[in-house]
Amino acid sequence: MAQKHELAKDLGVIEALTIGIGTMIGAGIFVLPGIVAQKAGPAAIISFLLGGTVALLAALSLSELATGMPKSGGSYYYVNRALGPIFGSIVGYGMWFGLIFASAFYMIGFGRYLTLFFAIPEKLSAVIVFLVLAAINYLGAKVTGKAQNIIVISLIIILSIFVAWGAFNVDAQLLKPFVPFGWSPLVGLAGLLFITYCGFEVIATVGEEIKNPKRNIPLTMISSIVFAGVLYVLVMVVCTGIIPYGKLGGYTTAVAAVAEIFSGPVGASVMAIGALLATVSSANASILSASRVNFAMGRDKLISKWLNAVHPKFLTPHRSIFVTSAIILILIWIGEVEFLASVAGLLFLMGHALVHISCLVMRKANLDWYKPKFKSPGYPWVQIAGALSCLAIIAQMELSAQIVGGVFVLGGVFWYFVWARTRTSVEGAFGRALTVAQAPKVETAVLTGRGKISSEEYTVLVAISYPEQERLLISIAAAIAKKHKGEVLLVNVIPVPLQTALAAARNHFKKRDFPRTKMLERTAVEMGKKFGVDIKTRSILSHDISKTILNIAAIEDCELLMLGWRGWTKRRGVIMGSTIDPIVNNAPCDIAVVKAGPLSQFKKVLLPTAGGPQLELAGDVATAIGKQFGSKITAIHIVSSEEEKEAGEDRLNEHLKEIKVKMRVDSKILISSSPADAIVKEAESHDVVVIGATREGLFQQLMFGTIPEGIAKGTGKPVIMVKKFEGVVASFIKRLAGMVGIRAKNNEVQ
Repeated sequence: MAQKHELAKDLGVIEALTIGIGTMIGAGIFVLPGIVAQKAGPAAIISFLLGGTVALLAALSLSELATGMPKSGGSYYYVNRALGPIFGSIVGYGMWFGLIFASAFYMIGFGRYLTLFFAIPEKLSAVIVFLVLAAINYLGAKVTGKAQNIIVISLIIILSIFVAWGAFNVDAQLLKPFVPFGWSPLVGLAGLLFITYCGFEVIATVGEEIKNPKRNIPLTMISSIVFAGVLYVLVMVVCTGIIPYGKLGGYTTAVAAVAEIFSGPVGASVMAIGALLATVSSANASILSASRVNFAMGRDKLISKWLNAVHPKFLTPHRSIFVTSAIILILIWIGEVEFLASVAGLLFLMGHALVHISCLVMRKANLDWYKPKFKSPGYPWVQIAGALSCLAIIAQMELSAQIVGGVFVLGGVFWYFVWARTRTSVEGAFGRALTVAQAPKVETAVLTGRGKISSEEYTVLVAISYPEQERLLISIAAAIAKKHKGEVLLVNVIPVPLQTALAAARNHFKKRDFPRTKMLERTAVEMGKKFGVDIKTRSILSHDISKTILNIAAIEDCELLMLGWRGWTKRRGVIMGSTIDPIVNNAPCDIAVVKAGPLSQFKKVLLPTAGGPQLELAGDVATAIGKQFGSKITAIHIVSSEEEKEAGEDRLNEHLKEIKVKMRVDSKILISSSPADAIVKEAESHDVVVIGATREGLFQQLMFGTIPEGIAKGTGKPVIMVKKFEGVVASFIKRLAGMVGIRAKNNEVQ
């Protein structure tokens, strides 16, 4: 049976906004103010507003198409399905090279700002740094979403301070005359500045990976454009209100020059650092998007699939990254900032004009498979106005950019007739031969083909990470599920580098035997028969393991989420691991983390107790193991002195009543001033320890508390740490507390 892998939808509102805003707040706002001020004076603000308005219109059409065809490839994919492969070739190559020209522009901007710190030629430094960036993408090194969020938030803070502080130093007289060179240059400049808005298009290229696309795609596109547009206008007002527009054009690092006037060298350095972060972030995002466009074109056989090959070790589209990077390097070396920005802007405008037409065609065609969850308001006038405005701006742009755009149009048509026509089977919505078979295919969710988890049954979700822990986790999960007459869902999340589209990774695995998936299937069948429990499996490709596991737990309405754990990490700020920590903190259900150890049997189970809500869950897990394996369960309670022993026995008896077990449980009182040490010592004569989280305040940063974590660290025996779902409010407060590192004291074993 062919192996099928589900694609995870990991991108929420914040992640998608970060992609859009992070790409838009790039070299454009740091490099272009001087250039456009010299051409239009303070009226360049109007060009920014015009570009933002055109981007908003395009976002409405793109949002409709993206929710109707949620596939990687963005504008290319939509145009190809609506207007056919001739126009698909034009837009595909236009988007690819638009991102290439934009990346070269970003890196030259990087080189310019680096000269403020080091006496290195701007293009040489741009080439060197881009080679490092290309290598990172080629090798699939992960730039985490958290790091990207930090960069974007830092840029927003830096630019916000620049605007707020600079506003007090603006000389209104410098804004007069507002339109010194007339109105004619303003439309063409909107095309040059359009590169500053191309980030929202990047959101469309990853539409296949966005959660709740009906809401999140239009929301994030429109929000990112509005936010960036307002910021651009304010930055431009400050720049032209502090340095006369005639002089501003003489600065290659205009924003830093303005900052130095009202905040000194320190302010200029901060702006320069912001520019360096912005340009690298934008260039990296553009490389990622370019690989998605290549993949979509290769999927439709408009380019050779050779270009889309996935590296067998790094799982990256290495050939696409190599070719893309080589062209970018050439453009960095020979290109000029204004030309690169103009060509990129024109190519994006050309694609958006065809996107508007595609939206008109798809709505009019009324195809059975095209059912967009979001429909553009103002149809068809928004689409007509959007297409005409894109073409009007292109008509007013520099001749050199128009010539390059014409070359891509003719080149796309030429490529289609010479190479793609005999290979692609895709026809646009204009073609009468369009059939339902050409609709985007619905991906299969379940790897084993044994049906969906029943939401009415008690479900134990087991996230499989380490093969050596697999049977231990399944044995424990099966025992718990059997006690509750439920079922087990094994999830194997396969990490994919951000550089690789998830669909491309799936195609890679389809062509190869993936023994891990087959082995998990066989193990599920074998152990399902052994325990008399229905065990299902799913293999999912994901850019973010933690979010994928949490999404599945929420969607399947699981009662218990079980994770395997190898032991403590030494990374600063991370307790149990960068994957496990966010799962434990955000799980929408009860959770159990199993620290594995040598285990050949479940004859003796140790259950430390101190009452409280966690004891019920710990007792449930312990008795499930006891019933399945005929284990002897020993419940213990720790007191600090001999005088407390009698009272401790009474409390222990009360705790056992709370568990409500229907099997024999031995009890034992331990005397020790250190509960953790006493339990570790007692664990040596048992096979496994089951312990609940400690009673911790809402502002506790520990995962399970000092005592359970101390026991897991101190003993070599398997330890099952359990934690009941705290509710939405408490979980939210604790996530906030974790961010600021607040810790509480006085933990008690539950």
